[in-house]
Amino acid sequence: MLCEFAEYGNVPNVGKAKDLHNVQNGRKPRERERERERERERERERVSRPERSLVRKLKILGLCFFAIFLSTNSFASCDIPAGYYLPAEQACSTNILPAGYVQTGYLQNSGTQYINTGVVGKDVYGYDISFTIVGDITTGGTLFGGRVYGDAGVGTGVMLGFDANAKLAVDYLGANYNARYSPGNIVLSKNIPYRAVLENNTFSLYNESTNVLITSHVFTVAGRTVNVPIALFALNNGGAHVILTTPIQIRSFTLYGNNNSILRNFVPAQNA
Repeated sequence: MLCEFAEYGNVPNVGKAKDLHNVQNGRKPRERERERERERERERERVSRPERSLVRKLKILGLCFFAIFLSTNSFASCDIPAGYYLPAEQACSTNILPAGYVQTGYLQNSGTQYINTGVVGKDVYGYDISFTIVGDITTGGTLFGGRVYGDAGVGTGVMLGFDANAKLAVDYLGANYNARYSPGNIVLSKNIPYRAVLENNTFSLYNESTNVLITSHVFTVAGRTVNVPIALFALNNGGAHVILTTPIQIRSFTLYGNNNSILRNFVPAQNA
């Protein structure tokens, strides 16, 4: 089942109408001036956060991912509900979420749903994802990915996953199947908090609890032609989605564009 976007729009500018209403109701000059100042403040806030108005909500299993479009990836700390895990450096202020939602520590897949990020592979210059495998791996799976259809697409898209033996598999805009990074000695384990980072064409996998580097690899980008949207909790195989069935908890997921611009910054949240 596809999780669609629900978009929150800009706050309307109603300052002039309120000023007129105040005059018609005979308010004193000082009261009218205070009202005008409040309206100006609201307008300044609206103008200063054009990206924050594009908060998009994606529902899954009663939890949500909010894709926050911000000019910085630096957030203030916030309280995380008991029982959830989120590293302090990845915490963010709850005021970036719509009213009625609270940030949680992770989002877990159901095995029947995925999220369309809306970002195509050719636009991805980097990513940062924190996750933990919480179920047994009995088949191959993809945390996120998008490529052209069929065997010809293997190695050419943007993908992070594993095979049936839990061995790591990573694609990043390579020329063919041989461009896939799949070291036979890197086996993903259950209940280990991982962090995978792609930066400057270099993939790095860390044990997040110890910050120990597990493996790294430098990719050679063959070209930026993959126009397939990346799916989260699935592989978008040219429009045919292969959904991840292994239970995995994702704590954070950021996609970066050219010049380190943030394309999507996903924040797990729950309807309070």
